[in-house]
Amino acid sequence: MLRKNFESNIIHIYRHCYMKYFNQSVHYLFSNHNDLTSLKSSRKYSQTLNETNNTIQKAPHLPVMVNEVLKYLDPSPGKIIVDMTFGAGGHSIKILESSPDVKIFALDRDPLAHQYAQDLSEKYPGQIIPLLGRFSELPQLFCKHKINIKSIDGFLFDFGCSSMQFDIAERGFATSKNGPLDMRMDGFRCPSEPTAAEVLEKISEIDLVHILKVYGEEKQAKKIARAIIDARYTFRSLKTTQELAELVETVITEKRVDKLVKLK
Repeated sequence: MLRKNFESNIIHIYRHCYMKYFNQSVHYLFSNHNDLTSLKSSRKYSQTLNETNNTIQKAPHLPVMVNEVLKYLDPSPGKIIVDMTFGAGGHSIKILESSPDVKIFALDRDPLAHQYAQDLSEKYPGQIIPLLGRFSELPQLFCKHKINIKSIDGFLFDFGCSSMQFDIAERGFATSKNGPLDMRMDGFRCPSEPTAAEVLEKISEIDLVHILKVYGEEKQAKKIARAIIDARYTFRSLKTTQELAELVETVITEKRVDKLVKLK
């Protein structure tokens, strides 16, 4: 969570932050990939979004830091808050319920979350303003809506994936649900971006170790990366979440508990 006195250029700090460590082939993959497979995947995701939209919206979302959010943002009539990771809107709803006449700009890069924000804006007209985009796109979105950055009273960040990603097998985030190895947070909005499967086909072992170790906090990053690279030479398919999970299980055999004390 970050409060007021935010400088407008801070929004740009996330731009390309994940790209600087990767070699030329991975940069090329992210910058120029645009083929039929990706387009088919985007259409499949679009269909899935329409079919699951009602189910996701009816699912309860219980934010775990409500008291802290309300304490530090201190919502009051007339305040303007930007929810930078809207998701299912759990925190935003609590903010709206805590004080009248609060306005919230609901930002999310996930089209499904954006649809949820649009539906919620009908319940809170003029108080929920849905914004579809990434952190780096916020300045352009502010310009589009003629928003003065100095008028913002608080920013809220709740980092991480949500049930919107994990509960839909076609999104390719959860190894517990077999689906295409996609993992694109933007879903069909950016069809030219590669899927996780396509990244694994091109990425170097050094870059893959870096991703798993730094971003995934994986202690066995070198073993897993080596197994994925070896799979290329044996023509082993890594197109689904189940195929990736089975490959990882060949090198990581012990039962593991994550940080939430859930058995993996």
